[in-house]
Amino acid sequence: MTRLTQRDLDEAVESGLISADQRRGLIDLAARHHPAEGAPIDDEPFELFQGFAEIFISLGLVILMAGVGGLLETLVAKGLAPFSLLLISIVAGHYYARHRRMTLPSITALIGLTISFVWFVAPLADGAAFAGGAAPAQLLFISLATFAML
Repeated sequence: MTRLTQRDLDEAVESGLISADQRRGLIDLAARHHPAEGAPIDDEPFELFQGFAEIFISLGLVILMAGVGGLLETLVAKGLAPFSLLLISIVAGHYYARHRRMTLPSITALIGLTISFVWFVAPLADGAAFAGGAAPAQLLFISLATFAML
């Protein structure tokens, strides 16, 4: 069955097949049964999980980040791993969120970004006693860095 357009209904009213009241009734009935058609074109439904491919990609992303972080931290140089994991997380998050529209790998990349950011910032707060003896500048820096992640 083909869909009727506004123009089809207008022509039906002009030719006398239906009245103007019937036309309004049909439009109201269609609006009640198909409310999603009034949504903006750019609006897309939110799906947290789209299939097993996302699970495997997320698992691969975790293995990649753990492997790169472990190898860089043990074999190359201390302190290089958090920065490289920040870059990997940003690139992977951008790719999976913007281009592939995958939710679970994007969340995995966000978690990796948060972990690597904390790992990157933690040496800057070395020696700070968070129980009350911390230097105000260090606490301010860590607070601003944590707020920036939000």
